[in-house]
Order: sequence, then C-alpha cells, then structure tokens
Amino acid sequence: MAARSFGAELADAIRKRRNALRLTQEEVAQRASLLGLDGFTRSVIAAIEGKRRALSFPEVVLMSACLETSLAELLPSDMPIALSKTVVLDAEEILSGLVGKLPLAEATELPMRELDKIASERRVRVGATYASLRSGRLLPPIGEAEIKAGRKLGVPSASIADVAQDLWGRTLTEERDALVAELVRDDTRPERIQALRGHATRKLVLGIQQRLAEDRAVRRRKQR
Repeated sequence: MAARSFGAELADAIRKRRNALRLTQEEVAQRASLLGLDGFTRSVIAAIEGKRRALSFPEVVLMSACLETSLAELLPSDMPIALSKTVVLDAEEILSGLVGKLPLAEATELPMRELDKIASERRVRVGATYASLRSGRLLPPIGEAEIKAGRKLGVPSASIADVAQDLWGRTLTEERDALVAELVRDDTRPERIQALRGHATRKLVLGIQQRLAEDRAVRRRKQR
C-alpha cells in the first residue's frame, strides 16, 4: 500500500468527519473561532480540505475538538503515512511518538463544555464532549474500548470516556478488567476469559448507553 502524506491524509479525514457530522464548512469555521482559531473562515476550511493549507500541531488539536473527535480516530490505523521523504510510519506509531506514556486524550482532546450556550447566541451548533479540565483534572484517557463503544453507540469516544469516569471513576477498559478479574481463577481457560470480557463489555456499554439517554432527557427538559 502506497504511503500518503500526513497533510493529505489529515485533510481527507477532516472532510469526511465534517460530512459525517453534516456540518458545513462555515459551521466548522465558527466552531474554530469559538476555540480561539482566529481567522478560520469558510475559505480557510476549504483550503485545508483541499490540501492547500497545512495545519500546525495546535491547530490539529483544536480542529479535532471542533469535529468532536480525536487525532486517533481521524487517522486510519492501517494506512502508512509519510512524514517526510524518508520517514514513513503508520498512525499508531505517529500517535505513540506524540504522546509517549501520557494518556492520548491529554494531547488530542479539548473540553467543549458550556460552548453550546455561547454557540447558540451565534447560531452555531457545537457538540459537547462532556469532558472537563476543572481543578486541573486530566481528561479521561481514550482507548480502543472507548473508540469501539463510541462507534457502536454513534457518539464521540470522548463522551464514552467521560461517562465511564462519572459512573465508575475509571476507564471502560479498567472497569471491564476489574469485573472479569473477580470471575477468573488460575485454571480459567483463555477462551472463557475472552467470553467473560465480551459479556462484561456489553453490560458496561449498556450502562453507558442508559446514562447518555438520561443526560439527553435532562437536556430536553431544560430546553422546554
């Protein structure tokens, strides 16, 4: 598989994500403005998607937030990406190099809480991720379990991570592993452990889905 440039891959990913959210380029530009990206007009978004305007790293972080996603979800894991004429890495290697041992969300997610109120005054639809950095709290890390659950429920993985933190005080993966550990013994076969993980994950995702539904109901009541 031929490698594509990082800029080209990112431009296509931004366009596809915007279309998936059914946002116009103007709406994305307005979101960007709310997050402090001054000068991001519709024409700038068009230039980015058309591969005529490169993004700095801070701009990549903020654009990910504008599109209710993370860099981990924007970049396809199976596509080799050329960082230069001599360096080609896959998305996982690029992300590992960016964040090291830190949680991925610290580098790729930004809080969008309270922006709906500001956005409504400007007639912009902004999706909240429910994440918060209040009192210096780090954003919950986003892993494979959160990404898969987000895709299954049709919500941003950041929302999955934040709800898991609220429900259990830890990540979805950590809660699943804790439940499985209570049932596993020394002689438990690997296939049984895998089945227990699947059952625990489905149970936990159902709990997250119920919490998300409750949160939506509360927001609807407040809007009446």
